[in-house]
Amino acid sequence: MTISRRLRPALLLALLTAASCRVGGWNDEQVAAARGGTVELELADDDIRGELLAADDEAVLILVGASEILGARWDDLERFRVRDRPVDDVRDGTIPGPAHLREIQLASRYPFGLPDDQLAILLEGVGQDAVREVR
Repeated sequence: MTISRRLRPALLLALLTAASCRVGGWNDEQVAAARGGTVELELADDDIRGELLAADDEAVLILVGASEILGARWDDLERFRVRDRPVDDVRDGTIPGPAHLREIQLASRYPFGLPDDQLAILLEGVGQDAVREVR
């Protein structure tokens, strides 16, 4: 009987811990957060809207709809805007500094970069052989 009295607090703690855990799938907000931010690119001849896949100090990678992956160099952009995340715009072909670039990367689907093998899988999924570069 003394053993069961010692186990009661541990059993109660285990039950409370289990009850406080949520078991289940992702809700819509969690799924949306796993996607990259919605971005708008303004180029000399075109405006593009899509999901930010990745960014580095040379270019950004954008998924347009679910059917095309585009790349745009910073110096070709008249304006780069992340619509649904608190990130400052980039204007007039400016290459963002390290801190600003990190904010942009954190708004992307792949904030730590997109490995070539993963990019190949994404390109295959949309029926492309290579990233289409826009200017």
